[in-house]
Amino acid sequence: MQLLHRIILIFILADAARTDIVCRRISNRTIAAGVIAEAAAYVIEPLRLTGTEWISMILLTAGSLWLFHMHMLGAGDVKLFGFVLFAAPGDGVRILLTGLCIAAVYSLYRLIEKKRWKKRLRYLCHWVSGWYAGKNTYYAIVRDGVEITVPLAFFILAGACVNTLAD
Repeated sequence: MQLLHRIILIFILADAARTDIVCRRISNRTIAAGVIAEAAAYVIEPLRLTGTEWISMILLTAGSLWLFHMHMLGAGDVKLFGFVLFAAPGDGVRILLTGLCIAAVYSLYRLIEKKRWKKRLRYLCHWVSGWYAGKNTYYAIVRDGVEITVPLAFFILAGACVNTLAD
């Protein structure tokens, strides 16, 4: 990926991670600033994608929208996924998957530390069986609280840093 796009991506992800940690929200202004900066960067360095990259971007976007619909991702996380795929079309899928893997390991650690992993695993099994019947959503803040959530923007930033160092 070109250097200009990577710099914009890292700065926008850093601001999104900051607001996600502090406020548990990802600002629309942060994402809008990133999209505008990336659009300007594409004027300087044009976009070239293969068919496989387009398909992977579309599938990941559709998957994130489905996870939002099932209350497994927040709206800010979906916006952030879209921004990462726009800012790093060739590497975006790899960045997101790396960040999600890091977040999964951290989330599992938190569940084990708080001794809630058995309860969440049972709930996941119950949710999957209820999902087929179209009954319930996976996460509800009133029922589950916020101590089991993770600031996903921070882990997407970590995924971008790992991929930048690997390149």
